[in-house]
Amino acid sequence: MPKFLWIAAALIALPLAACNVGDAGTGHDTAADSDSPAGEGAAGTPAGAPETNSGDVAAETPVPTAAPVAPAFTRPYPGSRVVSEVRSPTQADGLITFQTDADPGTVVAYYRERAEEAGLTARADITMGDTRQFGADSREGSELSVSITPQDQLSTVTVTWEGVAG
Repeated sequence: MPKFLWIAAALIALPLAACNVGDAGTGHDTAADSDSPAGEGAAGTPAGAPETNSGDVAAETPVPTAAPVAPAFTRPYPGSRVVSEVRSPTQADGLITFQTDADPGTVVAYYRERAEEAGLTARADITMGDTRQFGADSREGSELSVSITPQDQLSTVTVTWEGVAG
């Protein structure tokens, strides 16, 4: 379990560290700051468009890139409200916290079923005080942890995973 806490802290720190990268990654278009009309390159061509030998702009065909697919058990319980979410670019690691009015046993059953569908084996289902914990893993090293803490009429659920292919 300490491994999950370290990963959770690292995953939360990554977006915060990205806030101080200057203009890189801010979405600020430096080409728009030049003297040419908005969105145009040096020769009056659309910014980023390749030129042909005749000076005409060649049509650029976008190459679709498939976004990594997150495993089904990384999704929040249906009808819940997401409080925070951090995922690695590959979706193989992450942490999500949400609130739900569903019974903790129902939430555990939901994640147990999704974990088993993904090939993980349930290893722990324990209750400590008001908090319910569920854990699953695989021989390949994939891990899932679900922690449910009831508060008034809602439960706060934290789901962490590591090394899971989509």
